[in-house]
Amino acid sequence: DKTLEEAGLKDRTKIMLMHNELYAKEKEGYEVLCSIEMEIADLEKKSSSLSSLVMQELVTRICCRLDEVNVNGSETLRSKRKALLARAESIEGHEEEKEI
Repeated sequence: DKTLEEAGLKDRTKIMLMHNELYAKEKEGYEVLCSIEMEIADLEKKSSSLSSLVMQELVTRICCRLDEVNVNGSETLRSKRKALLARAESIEGHEEEKEI
């Protein structure tokens, strides 16, 4: 076993402790949100090759899945979910602008 200094962490280095009690409580919701975030990124890449109706349907499905994520009262997960909803809805908004 190494000390923190031997591992390359110096005085005043910030570290994030992921496996604490709070993480255990939020883990499932966080993982679901990360998965949906990757889907949104994929959809952003494909947006130019899909019709607006298909895009609307895919965005609606993603938004419904985001609404189903249980945040267990976590403000962190709630804000992440809100940001992802806005990001997904912005994809749909860009598609509507292209049609005009």
